[in-house]
Amino acid sequence: MALELKDKLYTSTQVADILGVSLRTLYRYMEDVKIKSMRTASGRHRFTKDQILEFLNAGQITPVSVSGDGGAFYSPPKPELEQFVRSEATEYQRRPSDTREIGNTEGIVIPEKRVDIKSDNVSPSTSSRWINENYENDVKKSYQEEPRQEERKLPGEIRTQFTSEEPRMSSAGSLDISENEIKPSETVVQPETSVLTGSGKDLSSENLDLGAGVSVRYYKSEYTDLIELARKIKELAGSRDMEYAFTLYAGLSLHFLIKPFTLLHIYANPEDMQVWKDGLKLSPAMKKEEANIGIIINTDIVFVPTREIGGFKVVDDKVLLRDLSSSNEEELVKKFREHLVNV
Repeated sequence: MALELKDKLYTSTQVADILGVSLRTLYRYMEDVKIKSMRTASGRHRFTKDQILEFLNAGQITPVSVSGDGGAFYSPPKPELEQFVRSEATEYQRRPSDTREIGNTEGIVIPEKRVDIKSDNVSPSTSSRWINENYENDVKKSYQEEPRQEERKLPGEIRTQFTSEEPRMSSAGSLDISENEIKPSETVVQPETSVLTGSGKDLSSENLDLGAGVSVRYYKSEYTDLIELARKIKELAGSRDMEYAFTLYAGLSLHFLIKPFTLLHIYANPEDMQVWKDGLKLSPAMKKEEANIGIIINTDIVFVPTREIGGFKVVDDKVLLRDLSSSNEEELVKKFREHLVNV
């Protein structure tokens, strides 16, 4: 079944998935002017439906829908899909040097040149590309999470949620600007934030491919105050036209007050990782306990559903319930369900 491309702008990751190639291969196509793109005001590449189809027609590749086993988004041309194939050479197939006159070519048969995408250039799944060092230059060494030796102690004053200093509009329409203080003698224990896939695979390790389109990376930001870090995330995303969404404790705290926490979790696109690292001044955490931000890599073509609360973007209620349940936070899941019923 042919893949129906919508008349909209596509990101680099979406186009790479449609073509069944890695981002590195797509960038090489762009450098060789084999595929055209347009630039947004922030300098990011976007692709139109016509530009994608023009590349597919030039390479005689027919787009099809993704198979159930996670196969590529392409197939050889078929007779019933003649409209996607051009018999004549396109401007990308002609070389500038091919301007010399050609003599009598009668009796000479020139085979039609087709673009052959080898299987070793197509990743078996969209998520596996992000752990392969051949596809991402800035992948750091993965760190295995070590068991917690002692409870983590925090400074004397800590806010109950990272939005407490900024007015927050709840679902009922009331503003919440309250703060709770903890005495220096009190110890705050960070809840375990291991995220699980639907099959129960542990996702708490640093920079590991977690399967099912999920990958979590833990970092330590120089912005140690969670409120300041959350505002920086919001400002950076707005200035660079990037997508993001808070989830887990950070996302839940936008709905109602919860116990103090020391780790923000956000969803982000893989192509934006370098901007996040530079803008938030991130460095890989040796241990998960040392991190104050966990970035969940979104490898789906469509970004995770989001909503806006108090000026911050948070994942949709169903996604938040799923993430909390996967983290074994049944008590918080119950409270959130009750909150949704009462609002």
